Amino acid sequence: LIPWAMKCWNNCPRGGSADPAQTPSVTRQHRDAGCGSLLTMTHTVAAIDCGTNSIRLLVADLDADGRLHDRDRRMRIVRLGEAVDATGMISEAALQRAFLACDEFAEVIDSLAATKVRFVATSASRDAKNRQVFVDGVRARLAVEPEVIPGEVEAALSFDGATSGLPSDA
Repeated sequence: LIPWAMKCWNNCPRGGSADPAQTPSVTRQHRDAGCGSLLTMTHTVAAIDCGTNSIRLLVADLDADGRLHDRDRRMRIVRLGEAVDATGMISEAALQRAFLACDEFAEVIDSLAATKVRFVATSASRDAKNRQVFVDGVRARLAVEPEVIPGEVEAALSFDGATSGLPSDA
């Protein structure tokens, strides 16, 4: 999910929609357009991808040509989805693991002076009855509104992330 999430913040000449479900074939257009092509300077941006089992951080410099240059990349196993299917709730232990990772990521983001942060959460937080506790905890730690995305958007972002390094004619 992360590579595409970074590119969609930059007043893209293709429309800049962060939701591929709202803009058909936006993922190919974004990759081909280079999304950041209108930027005149380098910006440090951060993306956090929170899934059912792990939470990932990428902090990168986004240059004027729309290319990302990694500054920090890390992943923590948080098992946010443990027992969600059985109980319908994110467990207290899973919330604490996720919040601990968010605290760590907040320090990294601050130390690298990221000017934009995007947090995308998927299945476990989407399905849990207590997802608002999770959303509130993330917001408190990172000062960003977590986006709990629908399954269709998750699939589109995953596909784009997996194919973002391929040539445009592939």
